[in-house]
Amino acid sequence: MIFSTSRNNYFYDDTTGNVELYNGNLDNETELVIQGSESYVHEEVSLETIEYYLHKEAAKMLTLIVSEDCNFRCEYCVFSDNYAMTREHTKNSMSSEVALEAVSKYLNHFKNYNGRNLLSIPKICFFGGEPLMNFGLIKEVVKHVQNIYDGNIIYMTTTNGSLLSKSKIDFMVENNFYISVSLNGYREEHDRLRVYIGNRGTYDDIIANLRYIKNNYSEYYQNNISFINIYDTGTNLELLKEFYASDELFTNKLSKLSPVIDIGTDWYEQYSKEEKDEFNIGVSKIIKGFLSDIKEGCRSDEVSRSIFRSNFFNVMNRPINVPLKDTKFPFLPYTSTCMPGMKVIVGVNGLIHCCEKINEKMPIGTVDSWIDSRKIRKIVNDYNESFGPHCINCPIQRMCEVCYQHFLDADGKFDLTKREAICNRTIDQKMKILTIIYEQMEDGLEFNDLLSAITQR
Repeated sequence: MIFSTSRNNYFYDDTTGNVELYNGNLDNETELVIQGSESYVHEEVSLETIEYYLHKEAAKMLTLIVSEDCNFRCEYCVFSDNYAMTREHTKNSMSSEVALEAVSKYLNHFKNYNGRNLLSIPKICFFGGEPLMNFGLIKEVVKHVQNIYDGNIIYMTTTNGSLLSKSKIDFMVENNFYISVSLNGYREEHDRLRVYIGNRGTYDDIIANLRYIKNNYSEYYQNNISFINIYDTGTNLELLKEFYASDELFTNKLSKLSPVIDIGTDWYEQYSKEEKDEFNIGVSKIIKGFLSDIKEGCRSDEVSRSIFRSNFFNVMNRPINVPLKDTKFPFLPYTSTCMPGMKVIVGVNGLIHCCEKINEKMPIGTVDSWIDSRKIRKIVNDYNESFGPHCINCPIQRMCEVCYQHFLDADGKFDLTKREAICNRTIDQKMKILTIIYEQMEDGLEFNDLLSAITQR
């Protein structure tokens, strides 16, 4: 792939991950170059191969979807009417039988396989809906683990923060839970999209709960509480920057800053071209400010750092001088798609899913029979057969971030009609990022300084 700064032309070689000066003639400012292009030949992945890697890689974390209910009705929620390919909120909750069976099988698998690594620790995450609506089951699971497992456990949960009562906090502090709280910044921004049923704002209730934790468990708050912030075109990023720098309740607590998911929704159609252009100008301004801070030796703010990291880290941290085949699973050689089963997501009905980001139409087992290697084999073979012919000559395999969720339809089938637009957009993004990085390096910015700045907390 060839890209150009204002001073030089560069050649990015995806077979090695290296970038070199390019001295050839360019008809356009950017263009793609495919050397030694290949034709894809589909080879079925064997069941033995899948089972080998399941034993080696599977079940690194167990996520229990303990409730499909939620006391919020966030406008952008993937379980709202805005997303055609996912379920809606229900009153369904996970039973004790399903949860305890899942935990027992997960820990048994962990002891037999993952436990061979002395540094590995089993992880159990409680998810929803809003998981604290089934808090009794969470307590029951923890007690069950204490009865059957003699070793360290990492407990995690993602919550909207409104139900963090004193008794729940006391329990989670006692068991060293890591809590990710969904918080969209300052009051007006948060309450714009994150509301109770009935459309009342939720900000004040969450902040009151957070202040209780901070005041009563200061060290725990510092080490175990973090925020997940979702933004969209309507977000004022400058005000968001001020918010996370304004109060010790929020500083150095932003763990994830992500845009509203644009897959399977028309969410962004509510914004005009002018609004989108204005927002993109704001993002560019933040990126320029972040780069300026690095050059001046200043520590940048959390929001700028997070926006830059989410866009640039994958490109900057790509494997270099490592054969492509050694950077991915040998049977999933082209994109960043994971092997189903690495994480175990158990739904309220006992079905096992390969990821919390996709719909429930692609299960890989049940808590009764556990992970089904035959279903995983079918998913992998279908994926390769669908996308292999298009991916084999892609110029950014080393940096590709697309996975199953980008292409699934409402029935759990791979939708090839989405491929060209998604792939072209992804390639274009990587070219632009490489251009920005090399422009900065031409201006004297050290690569290691840039990488260090986006990885610091």
